[in-house]
Amino acid sequence: HFTFVLQSRGVARCDLGDVEQGLTDLREGLRLSLEEGFVRNAGVGYSNLGCYVWLIDGAEAGLAIHEAGIAFDERRGAQGNRHWKIAETTWMLYDLGRWDEVLEATDRSLAFAGSSTGQLRLVALPYKTQVLVRRGKIAEAAALVEEFVPLARDARDAQVLVPALAVAALVEQARGDLSAAMGFVDEFEQATREFADFHRTHFLDELAPICVEAGELDSVSKVVDSVRMTAGRAGHSLVGAQAVLAEADGEPQAALVLFEEAARRWSEYGNVLGHALALLGSARCLLALGRRAEATPVLHQARDIFARLEAAPAIAEIDALLGDQPATARAAK
Repeated sequence: HFTFVLQSRGVARCDLGDVEQGLTDLREGLRLSLEEGFVRNAGVGYSNLGCYVWLIDGAEAGLAIHEAGIAFDERRGAQGNRHWKIAETTWMLYDLGRWDEVLEATDRSLAFAGSSTGQLRLVALPYKTQVLVRRGKIAEAAALVEEFVPLARDARDAQVLVPALAVAALVEQARGDLSAAMGFVDEFEQATREFADFHRTHFLDELAPICVEAGELDSVSKVVDSVRMTAGRAGHSLVGAQAVLAEADGEPQAALVLFEEAARRWSEYGNVLGHALALLGSARCLLALGRRAEATPVLHQARDIFARLEAAPAIAEIDALLGDQPATARAAK
């Protein structure tokens, strides 16, 4: 049907970088599906449009479309489509820093999936795992990695393979196994070579520090050098990764400019963790430049965000940089 053709063309155009025309196709495909009463196509249309609006315009806008789609599916009794979109909301909720809701949405989608090892299990599970590892619950996160990574490899679908490999790398880093972490980063780089830049850059600014810590920059540099898309999330993540690499190259002034740009971009886009990580990077650069008086309020700003996220490991890192009891430092602001 023509609505399906519009959907497919819209996805392809977005992936190729023609985001304006791509979004136009996706919106028109959804409009026609609703107008002509194609329930299944409309359900898929909400999902496609919401995902690309998220990738291009931001998490809040993408989530609003998904929520409208979930309400549509509920009215039409399309439970499969509904729970797929509930699983996908974890992507946007994660960005928005609504991490408890990520856990709730994951549990809802897993309850619907039951004992099935189908792809629905893989949509949300890496995001629940990322919440756990960022909150220091490493053993729980590692157990989930063992479950979803083999399934994601078998699926070979970008939307589940990319987060599975990236989050697995983050978990291994948290466990202190940098060799295993780099194994996942290298696999990520190789597996995404034929994927669109939206997928290839996803998590890039979070994977770059793993490579720096391991002293192996080859994989992340290959991704950075290969990316051509600067729209939306792809561009923001690219700037963040470039900042990490500049800092690793011993160029704190250049890195500072990039981290500040990444912080601005992520704040406007609606990625709370990305914003906080970029602020932390900016503060590290200011400290390296001997500008502690400027770094301290930036560290406090980042710490407040991590505290709202209950991201204990990041809070501990900041407290070490502050070199003071948090309450004392806060009172001195």
